[in-house]
Amino acid sequence: MISFKDKSLEQILALRKTDDMSPSQIARRDLDRYYWLLTQAEPVDLSFIELGLIADVLESRPISATWQIKQLPTTALNDMVFHQTHTEWGVQSEEIMRKLKAFSPLQLTAVVDQAEQFGQNKKVPI
Repeated sequence: MISFKDKSLEQILALRKTDDMSPSQIARRDLDRYYWLLTQAEPVDLSFIELGLIADVLESRPISATWQIKQLPTTALNDMVFHQTHTEWGVQSEEIMRKLKAFSPLQLTAVVDQAEQFGQNKKVPI
């Protein structure tokens, strides 16, 4: 069985170390794999304003990348309840929560990636 569950990034890189590749080469190769993997995610049904709300939520929470993905539905709900971000963006809270809870981990990863780009004022395909 192959599993990287419950290992830190440093542990994962150490497991992948070879005599031919530096840690930066390994990281580059793995980033290429990561971005290819994102292209394999089933499309997500989010509007531009829903993506904006998610970008807003993530921007206000400086937390680790994996925690952002795992906790995105909970973080978004808390932000909507306590800060009313959904009303600022004109988003139906029940609808976006239904969507976020239905997404796979890979889809949530793609959503976080797109929301980060949105938050940096980059044009994103949706």
